[in-house]
Amino acid sequence: MTYITPPNSVIPSYIDLIVCEYERPRDWYPLVYEPVFSTYGLEELVFHIGLMNADFSAPAESTRFPLGSIIAIMASVEQQTHQPLLLLIDECVAATTPELQPESALYPLITNKGCLIDSK
Repeated sequence: MTYITPPNSVIPSYIDLIVCEYERPRDWYPLVYEPVFSTYGLEELVFHIGLMNADFSAPAESTRFPLGSIIAIMASVEQQTHQPLLLLIDECVAATTPELQPESALYPLITNKGCLIDSK
């Protein structure tokens, strides 16, 4: 979770890791079928995000892009033994520093629950 304070706020911006989990009873299963396997699983998910070259065949060679250029962004989650997953990006910003800090200048790329900003 990234909290960005409004201008002139006394509360500092911060980044915090959020883990969402729900402990389902081990014997729970949907009433529509009788499974012959365990319907419960617990594992850590591995997420990847990166900048790619124009045809998505390799990582981008640079992290600098001229104004108005196309930026190919790759985001994925390793499925491993998990049920099929869909990854949605809710918000993404470009920053003037590698780590988000209060003094970082931010430029929104994706906002408003997945809307691409400033695109052509």
